Amino acid sequence: MPASEAVLTAVERMIAAPAFARQGRAAQILRYLVGETLAGRAAGIKESVIALDVFRRETYDPRVDSLVRVEIAKLRQCIARYYAEDGQDDPIRIEIPKRSYAPVISERIGETGVDGKVDKPRVPFATAGRWAAAVLLGLSALLATAGWRRGGPAGLSGPPSVAVMPFTDLSSARRLTGFCEGLTEEVTSALAGADYLRVAARTSTAGFKDRHWDARRIGRELKVHALLEGSVQGEGRVVRATLRLVNAADGFHLWTQTFEGTLENPAESQRDLARRVESVFRFYLTGATRGLARPGTRNADAWHYYLRGAHMASAGEPERAAEFFRAAVAADSQYALAWAGLAQALVTLSEWGVEGTEVLLRASEAARRAMELDPEPPPVQQALAAVKVFVERDWRGAEAALRKAIASDPTDVNLRYDYARLVLAPQGRFEDAMDELRRALALHPRGNHLLNALAYTCIRAGRPREALPFVSRSLEINAGAPGAHVLRGMIAASLDGYPAALPFLRKAVALRPSDWTRTQLGVALARAGQRTEAGTLLEQIRDHYSAAVLHLSLGSPNRCLRALDRAFAAHSPSLPWVAVDPQLAELRSEPQFQALLAKMGLQPERAAALRFDGRALNARAVEAPR
Repeated sequence: MPASEAVLTAVERMIAAPAFARQGRAAQILRYLVGETLAGRAAGIKESVIALDVFRRETYDPRVDSLVRVEIAKLRQCIARYYAEDGQDDPIRIEIPKRSYAPVISERIGETGVDGKVDKPRVPFATAGRWAAAVLLGLSALLATAGWRRGGPAGLSGPPSVAVMPFTDLSSARRLTGFCEGLTEEVTSALAGADYLRVAARTSTAGFKDRHWDARRIGRELKVHALLEGSVQGEGRVVRATLRLVNAADGFHLWTQTFEGTLENPAESQRDLARRVESVFRFYLTGATRGLARPGTRNADAWHYYLRGAHMASAGEPERAAEFFRAAVAADSQYALAWAGLAQALVTLSEWGVEGTEVLLRASEAARRAMELDPEPPPVQQALAAVKVFVERDWRGAEAALRKAIASDPTDVNLRYDYARLVLAPQGRFEDAMDELRRALALHPRGNHLLNALAYTCIRAGRPREALPFVSRSLEINAGAPGAHVLRGMIAASLDGYPAALPFLRKAVALRPSDWTRTQLGVALARAGQRTEAGTLLEQIRDHYSAAVLHLSLGSPNRCLRALDRAFAAHSPSLPWVAVDPQLAELRSEPQFQALLAKMGLQPERAAALRFDGRALNARAVEAPR
């Protein structure tokens, strides 16, 4: 089998190709199948396992449900189209044989160099946009993970900013000058249309053409964080293009890659490449106004694994992110940022429903190791804060860590997001939480997670009408996000009664049948008088906290309190918000509930009065037409 890194690179190259366009599940399944195979678990890839791991189908009967078989068939079609079109010269071959789910990975004979490494494939330059996602893989992972350096050029702060420098023609007789100018114009225009990124005007960067100025000086002149440089060279129809990202604060190259191809239809190549560059920037800058940081290690392998882990984390794949971060610390055990990334990935796994305390204990150890090595970087403080909330229940310590991180990098969206949701909201400091989230939203206006967090904070504060615009905007950006549908259902329950919430909550469960979505649907069903279906959902829930919420909605407060005690012992990832959960509001005067809050270090008297009260709504909810 080819080297793992060559295979992973080939997977990302495939997914970036048109054959996989608008085939989100195919890409997700391919990453999973290849990852399991590289990890030595190919023998365990079964239909039921795929249903659970990829589609979160905890109960799956292949005799009546053909979901996995249908999606695998679609994946085989995508792979076949890829190798028939863009992947004809790809040195790595990935196939999924009929009557099997384990991929067969092979390497073409004669496609390796003298050092045994796989050579870069020759890609037609007319399909420049198709390989743009692969070109920018390192760049995008970097932008998605490392905070924009505080005090960049001349103390520069604010949203991410970049200058697309004039692409340089290195061909003989300068025959590609027109192509370079067109490409520079297209890329600049595409990025300038984005609302999450500041781009220097083309007229400003044009003045630096053929000037051999230091990158730091250019950064100061243009007031940008980074420079995106490019050059094109070639003879005949063969063209070689090189892209480079340069940190304007210190002039260091952060990423560079060269690609070969043939020159066909130049105008379309320029437009296609520009569109792909902008789409990759958009994807990897969502959720974080991140930026340029030195790697923190001299080990090239560790830095490479760290970027891969960061990429997987930003793509919502914490399991694979954790694997790469483990590889990074194995390559360099003194790499603080990699330890912090591992801690964050493990915490995310816990929040996503990994049972038991073991994963959180491993996260705590990783964060402690990062702190011992280098406590200053914001990601290290962020990881420390998460551990203090979920493991130690140390609210003051978590707040101190996040405030320190924000002071170091005030434009990091995710730091403010975590400060609002992990520290401020659980303690009932709703106005402060909303202020932080609004600041983050100003930096990243299309951040769904920020809009959803604002909506949830309004709901917890007993102001559901104020939450509605945030949820509506979130659904406009991504109608397939289950969290927004859950929040829309909560708002409907509060304003119009629980029966009105059922369509939204059923949609959320269909999109992602998790403990949280099932619980919210169960609560609405129970409060609307449909107790049998609610009880069926209760049987499918594993998280103790979620079970407690549904027990209370079914009229069993004692079972609810016992489940909450089990949730405390198991470090349930939902427990930090117990004091401000509107669905537990009727228990706040109970001595056993007060004792739980005391053990959590929470002060319930600080929580605002909530109108989202199950008992108050239940009376009119059951009378509403179904």
